[in-house]
Amino acid sequence: MTLSILVAEDEALIAMQIEMDLEDAGYRVVGPCMSLSACFDALAAQRIDAAVLDVDLADYDVFPVATELEKRGIDFVFHTGRGQRDRIIALFPDAPICTKPAEVIVLLRSLELPKVAP
Repeated sequence: MTLSILVAEDEALIAMQIEMDLEDAGYRVVGPCMSLSACFDALAAQRIDAAVLDVDLADYDVFPVATELEKRGIDFVFHTGRGQRDRIIALFPDAPICTKPAEVIVLLRSLELPKVAP
C-alpha cells in the first residue's frame, strides 16, 4: 500500500518540488494544499499517513491543521523558512522542524519514513 503524504505549502515552486520529490520517492501526494480550508478538505476526504506543513500558509498559521493531525495520530514535520522555532516548540514540542527548503530525504527522515521507490 502506498503511503499518502499531505503537503501544505503555499509557495508554488516549493510545493511542486516537494510533490515531485515525494512521488519520485514512492509516495502519493495529497495536495499540495495552499490554504487551511484545502488542508481540512483533504483530511475529510482522503487517507493521510503523514504531512509536510509550511508554518505560514496563505498568511495563516498552519497550527490548526497540526492540532488535527496530532489528534488523529498522524505524524507531521514543519517545513519553514521563518524563525519561529521557539513558538513551534512551545506548541508542538515533539514535532520535527526542517528549515526550508529541505531536501525530501531530510523531510522523510524527520517523519521516520523510508524512501520506497525502486
